[in-house]
Amino acid sequence: MDRDGRNVKPLVRYPSARLPVWSPDGESLYFVSEREGHEELYRRNLVTEETVSLTRSQAKEGTRIWHPTASPDGRWVAYVTNVTGEYRVWISDPTGSVRRMTTKVADGLLRVGAIGGHP
Repeated sequence: MDRDGRNVKPLVRYPSARLPVWSPDGESLYFVSEREGHEELYRRNLVTEETVSLTRSQAKEGTRIWHPTASPDGRWVAYVTNVTGEYRVWISDPTGSVRRMTTKVADGLLRVGAIGGHP
């Protein structure tokens, strides 16, 4: 967008994009989308306009991804997914080349998260 508010451009051009989260440096946007036919977590570099899947088909039909959150230093993005059959917290580096499961999500947390359309 220009300084006068004209020439507005969408940051992400996927109709199913949701749960956007800024990177700490403001150069990237993390979001969840079904652009591959199932939910994946993506990072959109707003400088280069490159979009990368962080979960890269880790997901399968019925897999949900929620609550992406970038670490304050920008080295990790955490998210909740049920890719293993249970909701667990995973972390990924900004390229998606390093992913690991960290912990199981407590059932009560999911019930609280269920308010407003979350799982």
